[in-house]
Amino acid sequence: MMLILARGISQGRKTALLVVIGVTVVSGVFQILLLALGLATLIKSHPIFLTLLRFTGAAYLGYIGLKMLWTSIGKKVSLLNSTEISPFSAVKEGLINNFTNPKVMLFMFAFLPQFVNNSYGHVMYQLAVLGTIQKTLALIILSIIALASDAIGKIFNKYPVALIWQQRLTGFIMFALALRLILMGNPS
Repeated sequence: MMLILARGISQGRKTALLVVIGVTVVSGVFQILLLALGLATLIKSHPIFLTLLRFTGAAYLGYIGLKMLWTSIGKKVSLLNSTEISPFSAVKEGLINNFTNPKVMLFMFAFLPQFVNNSYGHVMYQLAVLGTIQKTLALIILSIIALASDAIGKIFNKYPVALIWQQRLTGFIMFALALRLILMGNPS
């Protein structure tokens, strides 16, 4: 969500919505497929996969956070606003951010299977439906956040120094979250 807010505030509605598509639609296709194919069982029986995912996510969050800090320090406001990313990069950023987030993966692979009932039909179909419902709701909610962040960005454009501090704060928070992921251990 922080990534969507940051992109919406600094680069507008289009970029934020493209990140939302990466977070929900593109990563959702892979996550739902893996969920339906039984990756949940593999992760439960081999926790090293969740640990690997956690460290990958921490590395990526740290990278984004440091990149945001680096571009905001010593830059003029006009240069800060000109660092817009391509549509493909926005979708890719959302995909990587969501796919390496251990809490999203834990929700998909540990929480959703609890609602499967063998008497209601094939387990794979039930998991696919549950995953699709979750991703559809996320798409709606995160799209609203993306649109709201665009409105906030327009306010920040009236106060350019605030935009620089927003990027610094967001970069710091993302880096701090990366450190937290490294230090907290696997979520349970």
